[in-house]
Amino acid sequence: MTDVVIEGVTKRFGAVVALDDVTLAVPDGTLTAILGPSGCGKTTLLRVVAGFERPDSGRVRLGDRQVAGSGSAEVPPERRRVGLVPQESALFPHLDVAGNVGFGLPRKQRQTRVRDLLELVGLPGFERRRPHELSGGEQARVALARALAPKPEVVLLDEPFAALDAALRAEIRDDVRQVLQATAATGVLVTHDQEEALSMADHVAVMRRGRVIQMATPVDVYGSPVDLEVAQFVGDGVSFAVVARDGVASTPLGELRLRNGASGPGVVLVRPEQLRLAAAGATGEVSNVVFYGHDAVVQVVMPEGDMVSVRVTAPVEVQAGDVVRLSVTGAAHFYPKA
Repeated sequence: MTDVVIEGVTKRFGAVVALDDVTLAVPDGTLTAILGPSGCGKTTLLRVVAGFERPDSGRVRLGDRQVAGSGSAEVPPERRRVGLVPQESALFPHLDVAGNVGFGLPRKQRQTRVRDLLELVGLPGFERRRPHELSGGEQARVALARALAPKPEVVLLDEPFAALDAALRAEIRDDVRQVLQATAATGVLVTHDQEEALSMADHVAVMRRGRVIQMATPVDVYGSPVDLEVAQFVGDGVSFAVVARDGVASTPLGELRLRNGASGPGVVLVRPEQLRLAAAGATGEVSNVVFYGHDAVVQVVMPEGDMVSVRVTAPVEVQAGDVVRLSVTGAAHFYPKA
């Protein structure tokens, strides 16, 4: 059993507080995504777990071993049973695939282990290829195999798909998820990509300014964001300043029912998928239609000047300049004024 437990970890670089009393638990055998914008501290947190950075305070435990923090000696990276998949693969250019995957393995088990891992990541027979002969997706698979080669208990993935195009990212994400499940390793994925975090992970930890703001399942992070900033970061939405009364708020989209039955001043947020082009409802004018193939986003300007995005399935039957009516399905998020 190898869960990852981070308790009250703080890390400073001079006057900059990169991690501010971070507490986080990653259950054994699951994948947790650390999601946040650039500079929020997520890569620093990964480096603390890996042993590349020493926390100023707090503790890190991998399974039943404390590897960093007061009361125990700092365990060096090579003894933590942790595998790292870095950004852009970072393969050794002078070694072939077998040399990269088997780097550091005992000679007796190297050939068999390399062959088994290449089968696992979908690259059988690639042993003699050089990194420059591989596509971006193949390099990412080799980097994963290399991280898994010493049979780590924990696999850390530091934005490993950032250099791949959108279609390939989706394919590789699915494959990586399956490989981690097959090896029963505990995974921690650092990413700024909301879709990546929500689609891959069992749990998502949203970071902001060195702190973990919310830790929950992808469904709960998207469906029940802890505050407005998280709601706007993990998905699109249109928001209005309102004064709620008994769980209802008046907005340019009409009277909206609120999820938490609140009263008082605050901000209401509606997701694009909650909006419908309808025969009755609030009236607005289409300013643009952004087509994605399987669906489209219709951008509508309301009479008060608010811009509203409506996600619709193809075929799209409206165009710029059309006057449309909008309705809202379900209850809206409400965040009281601080």
